[in-house]
Amino acid sequence: MSSRTLKLALVAAVIALVIGLFASGALDTFSLEHTAELIRSYGPWGLAVYLLAFTFLQPLGLSGNMFTVVAGLIWPTWLALILALAGAFGSAMVNVAFARYVAFDWVQARIPARLRKYERWLTERGLLGVIFFRVATFTAHPAQLLISVMKLPLPRLMLGTAIGFIPAVVAGVVLGGEVTRWLAGLFGLA
Repeated sequence: MSSRTLKLALVAAVIALVIGLFASGALDTFSLEHTAELIRSYGPWGLAVYLLAFTFLQPLGLSGNMFTVVAGLIWPTWLALILALAGAFGSAMVNVAFARYVAFDWVQARIPARLRKYERWLTERGLLGVIFFRVATFTAHPAQLLISVMKLPLPRLMLGTAIGFIPAVVAGVVLGGEVTRWLAGLFGLA
């Protein structure tokens, strides 16, 4: 089965699932606030599961933006910002560990030529280059792997990553949470 066929099948399955959930009435009792309250009721375990999920599932290709929005929906803004930044940073470091220390050659062989031109630009600009790169790409998977195998000292990569993730985390938690609440209200899922 080709990659394109697999992607189309996955999209079709998700659309069918969503239509099925609406048609079956399964979402009639769903509420964002009820779900958020359930997660908050787990206390520290809810926080730990969120952090572990963000840290280890995002490197598998899940959107980091999704995790930041979810944090904004569940916890108070100040806590959601801390959790989302910690999760994004953790996922970035998992990618760095994988790309640098486990599969360096494999990752190098899969980086598209059009992205390689950015390595020199980034390495010449030091910390500001890493910050700008992280602001522009957040947790996009190819970008995560690309920056992981660049000739950047680990402390610079870590600091630039932490600083560069801040704008996307703030936007996801604050704006993403509000937009999602508005959409949920529009569809009766609030």
